[in-house]
Amino acid sequence: MANFDINIFNQLLTTEYFGRNILYKQSTDSTMDDAREALSKLSIKELHGSVFVSDKQIKGRGRGQKHWTSNQNAGIYTTFLMQHNNQPGNMLYMVSSLAIHDMIDHVLNIKTEIKWPNDIMHDGKKIVGILIENILDSTNSASLVGMGINLRNSDKLPSEFRDRSTDLEAIYKNELPRNEKFLSSLSINFEKRYYQSISNSHTLYNDWKIRVSTIGKNIIAHTNTGAMQGNVKDISDEGAIILIDKQGTEIEILDASIEEID
Repeated sequence: MANFDINIFNQLLTTEYFGRNILYKQSTDSTMDDAREALSKLSIKELHGSVFVSDKQIKGRGRGQKHWTSNQNAGIYTTFLMQHNNQPGNMLYMVSSLAIHDMIDHVLNIKTEIKWPNDIMHDGKKIVGILIENILDSTNSASLVGMGINLRNSDKLPSEFRDRSTDLEAIYKNELPRNEKFLSSLSINFEKRYYQSISNSHTLYNDWKIRVSTIGKNIIAHTNTGAMQGNVKDISDEGAIILIDKQGTEIEILDASIEEID
Protein backbone atom coordinates (compact mmCIF):
# COMPACT_ATOMS: atom_id res chain seq x y z
CA MET A 1 0.00 0.00 0.00
CA ALA A 2 1.31 3.45 -0.89
CA ASN A 3 2.39 5.50 2.10
CA PHE A 4 2.10 8.84 0.32
CA ASP A 5 -0.93 10.50 -1.30
CA ILE A 6 0.04 13.13 -3.86
CA ASN A 7 -3.47 14.65 -3.82
CA ILE A 8 -3.25 15.29 -0.06
CA PHE A 9 0.25 16.70 -0.52
CA ASN A 10 -0.93 19.09 -3.25
CA GLN A 11 -3.81 20.32 -1.08
CA LEU A 12 -1.34 21.28 1.67
CA LEU A 13 1.20 22.92 -0.64
CA THR A 14 1.38 26.72 -0.88
CA THR A 15 4.62 27.12 -2.86
CA GLU A 16 5.23 28.62 -6.28
CA TYR A 17 7.86 26.13 -7.44
CA PHE A 18 9.03 23.64 -4.83
CA GLY A 19 6.95 20.48 -4.81
CA ARG A 20 4.75 21.52 -7.75
CA ASN A 21 6.33 18.72 -9.75
CA ILE A 22 6.58 15.59 -7.60
CA LEU A 23 7.56 12.00 -8.35
CA TYR A 24 6.65 9.41 -5.70
CA LYS A 25 7.80 5.78 -5.63
CA GLN A 26 7.10 3.25 -2.90
CA SER A 27 10.62 1.92 -3.38
CA THR A 28 13.58 3.19 -5.43
CA ASP A 29 17.30 2.70 -5.73
CA SER A 30 17.92 6.34 -4.84
CA THR A 31 15.88 9.53 -5.06
CA MET A 32 19.13 11.25 -6.07
CA ASP A 33 19.35 8.93 -9.07
CA ASP A 34 15.67 9.58 -9.87
CA ALA A 35 16.44 13.32 -10.00
CA ARG A 36 19.48 12.75 -12.22
CA GLU A 37 17.40 10.62 -14.58
CA ALA A 38 14.76 13.35 -14.86
CA LEU A 39 17.48 15.91 -15.58
CA SER A 40 18.77 13.77 -18.44
CA LYS A 41 15.39 14.14 -20.14
CA LEU A 42 14.26 17.67 -19.28
CA SER A 43 15.99 21.00 -18.65
CA ILE A 44 16.58 22.39 -15.16
CA LYS A 45 14.32 25.31 -16.11
CA GLU A 46 11.47 22.81 -16.50
CA LEU A 47 12.44 20.84 -13.39
CA HIS A 48 13.35 23.64 -10.94
CA GLY A 49 11.71 22.90 -7.59
CA SER A 50 10.94 19.25 -8.40
CA VAL A 51 10.70 16.80 -5.50
CA PHE A 52 11.46 13.08 -5.67
CA VAL A 53 10.27 10.99 -2.74
CA SER A 54 10.15 7.33 -1.71
CA ASP A 55 9.22 5.22 1.30
CA LYS A 56 12.35 3.11 0.83
CA GLN A 57 15.75 3.47 -0.82
CA ILE A 58 17.72 0.39 -1.79
CA LYS A 59 20.95 2.16 -2.75
CA GLY A 60 20.78 5.44 -0.86
CA ARG A 61 24.08 7.18 -0.13
CA GLY A 62 25.48 9.71 2.30
CA ARG A 63 28.58 11.91 2.47
CA GLY A 64 31.75 10.26 1.24
CA GLN A 65 29.74 7.62 -0.65
CA LYS A 66 28.65 6.02 2.60
CA HIS A 67 25.62 3.74 2.30
CA TRP A 68 22.45 5.31 3.66
CA THR A 69 20.13 2.83 5.37
CA SER A 70 16.52 3.48 4.32
CA ASN A 71 14.03 1.02 5.77
CA GLN A 72 10.46 0.71 4.46
CA ASN A 73 8.14 3.35 6.02
CA ALA A 74 10.72 4.23 8.69
CA GLY A 75 11.43 7.61 7.17
CA ILE A 76 10.99 10.08 4.37
CA TYR A 77 13.65 9.83 1.69
CA THR A 78 13.58 12.74 -0.71
CA THR A 79 15.62 14.80 -3.16
CA PHE A 80 14.92 18.40 -4.11
CA LEU A 81 16.14 19.49 -7.56
CA MET A 82 16.79 23.16 -8.25
CA GLN A 83 18.74 25.59 -10.37
CA HIS A 84 22.35 26.01 -9.29
CA ASN A 85 22.70 29.71 -8.50
CA ASN A 86 26.50 30.01 -8.04
CA GLN A 87 26.30 31.01 -4.41
CA PRO A 88 29.46 30.74 -2.30
CA GLY A 89 30.52 28.23 0.30
CA ASN A 90 27.99 26.20 2.17
CA MET A 91 24.88 28.23 1.31
CA LEU A 92 22.80 25.20 0.29
CA TYR A 93 23.81 23.44 3.50
CA MET A 94 22.35 26.42 5.35
CA VAL A 95 19.19 26.45 3.22
CA SER A 96 18.49 22.73 3.61
CA SER A 97 19.29 22.40 7.31
CA LEU A 98 17.21 25.46 8.18
CA ALA A 99 14.31 24.18 6.07
CA ILE A 100 14.39 20.88 8.00
CA HIS A 101 14.68 22.72 11.33
CA ASP A 102 11.72 24.96 10.41
CA MET A 103 9.64 21.97 9.27
CA ILE A 104 10.16 19.99 12.48
CA ASP A 105 9.42 23.05 14.58
CA HIS A 106 6.27 23.85 12.58
CA VAL A 107 4.81 20.34 12.42
CA LEU A 108 5.82 18.96 15.84
CA ASN A 109 7.00 21.97 17.87
CA ILE A 110 10.31 20.18 18.49
CA LYS A 111 13.52 22.21 18.63
CA THR A 112 16.59 20.83 16.89
CA GLU A 113 20.25 21.75 16.53
CA ILE A 114 22.55 21.62 13.53
CA LYS A 115 25.79 19.65 13.65
CA TRP A 116 28.06 21.34 11.13
CA PRO A 117 27.50 21.51 8.27
CA ASN A 118 23.93 20.19 8.10
CA ASP A 119 23.12 17.13 10.23
CA ILE A 120 19.91 17.73 12.18
CA MET A 121 20.29 16.68 15.81
CA HIS A 122 18.23 16.35 18.98
CA ASP A 123 19.97 15.83 22.33
CA GLY A 124 23.15 14.84 20.52
CA LYS A 125 21.53 12.26 18.26
CA LYS A 126 20.98 12.49 14.52
CA ILE A 127 17.47 12.77 13.07
CA VAL A 128 18.18 13.88 9.50
CA GLY A 129 21.10 13.48 7.13
CA ILE A 130 21.55 15.72 4.10
CA LEU A 131 23.63 15.17 0.96
CA ILE A 132 24.22 17.84 -1.69
CA GLU A 133 25.43 17.15 -5.21
CA ASN A 134 25.93 19.70 -7.98
CA ILE A 135 25.71 19.03 -11.70
CA LEU A 136 27.62 21.84 -13.36
CA ASP A 137 27.03 22.39 -17.06
CA SER A 138 27.30 25.51 -19.17
CA THR A 139 23.59 25.37 -20.06
CA ASN A 140 21.88 23.13 -17.50
CA SER A 141 23.53 23.49 -14.06
CA ALA A 142 21.57 22.03 -11.16
CA SER A 143 21.81 21.29 -7.45
CA LEU A 144 20.39 18.16 -5.83
CA VAL A 145 19.64 18.11 -2.12
CA GLY A 146 18.97 14.63 -0.76
CA MET A 147 17.43 14.26 2.70
CA GLY A 148 16.76 11.21 4.84
CA ILE A 149 14.39 11.94 7.74
CA ASN A 150 14.12 9.36 10.54
CA LEU A 151 10.42 9.09 11.38
CA ARG A 152 10.47 5.90 13.45
CA ASN A 153 12.30 2.65 14.28
CA SER A 154 15.78 4.16 14.64
CA ASP A 155 16.37 1.41 17.22
CA LYS A 156 16.34 -1.05 14.31
CA LEU A 157 19.12 0.65 12.39
CA PRO A 158 22.45 -1.17 11.97
CA SER A 159 24.62 -1.03 15.07
CA GLU A 160 27.07 1.51 13.60
CA PHE A 161 24.23 4.07 13.35
CA ARG A 162 21.90 3.03 16.16
CA ASP A 163 23.60 4.64 19.17
CA ARG A 164 24.09 7.96 17.36
CA SER A 165 20.59 8.24 15.89
CA THR A 166 17.06 8.93 17.01
CA ASP A 167 13.70 9.47 15.28
CA LEU A 168 10.81 11.92 15.43
CA GLU A 169 8.32 9.41 16.82
CA ALA A 170 10.63 8.62 19.75
CA ILE A 171 11.02 12.32 20.51
CA TYR A 172 7.39 13.28 19.93
CA LYS A 173 6.07 10.28 21.92
CA ASN A 174 2.80 10.34 19.98
CA GLU A 175 1.54 9.18 16.62
CA LEU A 176 3.09 11.28 13.89
CA PRO A 177 1.12 13.21 11.25
CA ARG A 178 0.98 11.81 7.74
CA ASN A 179 4.07 12.05 5.54
CA GLU A 180 2.32 14.56 3.28
CA LYS A 181 2.24 17.03 6.17
CA PHE A 182 5.98 16.75 6.68
CA LEU A 183 6.92 16.98 3.01
CA SER A 184 4.57 19.88 2.21
CA SER A 185 5.96 21.85 5.16
CA LEU A 186 9.50 20.99 4.08
CA SER A 187 8.77 22.18 0.52
CA ILE A 188 7.28 25.44 1.80
CA ASN A 189 10.19 26.13 4.14
CA PHE A 190 12.78 25.07 1.57
CA GLU A 191 11.37 27.50 -0.99
CA LYS A 192 11.37 30.30 1.60
CA ARG A 193 14.96 29.64 2.63
CA TYR A 194 16.19 29.11 -0.94
CA TYR A 195 14.95 32.50 -2.08
CA GLN A 196 16.10 34.09 1.18
CA SER A 197 19.61 32.87 0.31
CA ILE A 198 19.39 34.94 -2.89
CA SER A 199 17.70 38.06 -1.51
CA ASN A 200 19.01 38.21 2.08
CA SER A 201 21.87 35.76 2.57
CA HIS A 202 23.17 37.60 5.66
CA THR A 203 19.97 36.90 7.61
CA LEU A 204 20.00 33.29 6.43
CA TYR A 205 23.59 32.88 7.62
CA ASN A 206 22.80 34.35 11.03
CA ASP A 207 19.73 32.11 11.42
CA TRP A 208 21.86 29.08 10.58
CA LYS A 209 24.90 29.96 12.69
CA ILE A 210 22.97 30.43 15.95
CA ARG A 211 21.63 26.88 15.57
CA VAL A 212 25.00 25.23 14.87
CA SER A 213 25.93 23.29 18.00
CA THR A 214 29.49 22.49 16.85
CA ILE A 215 31.06 25.82 17.84
CA GLY A 216 33.29 25.36 20.91
CA LYS A 217 33.50 21.58 20.60
CA ASN A 218 36.53 19.36 20.11
CA ILE A 219 36.30 17.46 16.85
CA ILE A 220 38.06 15.30 14.32
CA ALA A 221 37.45 16.61 10.81
CA HIS A 222 37.75 14.01 8.06
CA THR A 223 38.69 15.76 4.81
CA ASN A 224 39.83 14.63 1.38
CA THR A 225 43.44 15.18 2.47
CA GLY A 226 43.21 13.43 5.84
CA ALA A 227 41.97 13.90 9.39
CA MET A 228 42.53 16.99 11.54
CA GLN A 229 41.80 17.35 15.24
CA GLY A 230 41.14 20.48 17.21
CA ASN A 231 38.61 22.85 18.74
CA VAL A 232 36.03 24.72 16.66
CA LYS A 233 36.61 28.39 17.39
CA ASP A 234 34.02 29.88 15.06
CA ILE A 235 32.40 29.67 11.61
CA SER A 236 33.45 31.91 8.73
CA ASP A 237 31.10 34.01 6.62
CA GLU A 238 31.32 31.31 3.92
CA GLY A 239 30.20 28.62 6.37
CA ALA A 240 33.62 27.06 6.98
CA ILE A 241 34.53 25.89 10.47
CA ILE A 242 37.56 27.65 11.96
CA LEU A 243 39.56 24.94 13.71
CA ILE A 244 42.34 25.53 16.22
CA ASP A 245 44.63 22.50 16.13
CA LYS A 246 46.92 21.21 18.89
CA GLN A 247 49.72 23.52 17.75
CA GLY A 248 47.43 26.54 17.96
CA THR A 249 47.21 26.92 14.18
CA GLU A 250 43.97 28.32 12.81
CA ILE A 251 42.58 26.28 9.91
CA GLU A 252 39.46 26.92 7.83
CA ILE A 253 37.63 23.79 6.68
CA LEU A 254 34.77 24.12 4.22
CA ASP A 255 34.15 20.49 3.30
CA ALA A 256 34.47 17.61 5.78
CA SER A 257 32.58 15.10 7.85
CA ILE A 258 33.19 15.67 11.52
CA GLU A 259 33.29 13.54 14.64
CA GLU A 260 32.71 15.25 17.97
CA ILE A 261 35.02 14.05 20.77
CA ASP A 262 35.23 14.63 24.51
